[in-house]
Amino acid sequence: MIARDTQPHVLKIRYGGRTYEAPLLAGTRRYEPPFTFFPDAPVQSIEVALKPVRLFDFVGGIDWLFLPPWLVAYLLIAIPFVTLLRKVCRVA
Repeated sequence: MIARDTQPHVLKIRYGGRTYEAPLLAGTRRYEPPFTFFPDAPVQSIEVALKPVRLFDFVGGIDWLFLPPWLVAYLLIAIPFVTLLRKVCRVA
């Protein structure tokens, strides 16, 4: 079993002689907000942009139907299996 760290790590960025910190969670299903703002500093914000995990990376979305890639992959898997199960189970 992989140990999950639920405490946020601190991402430190040094710029212009100052250190800016942003929270970062790793290994959990919960994420910290992607933006950390610094109103009175030369750096106005930090964005932590993590690469999204994609199960079927080769399947793209259909933008003009507003279907995200995960839904297209689900339909490509579900429709043939429903047809196959209907034939195997002899359901009309």
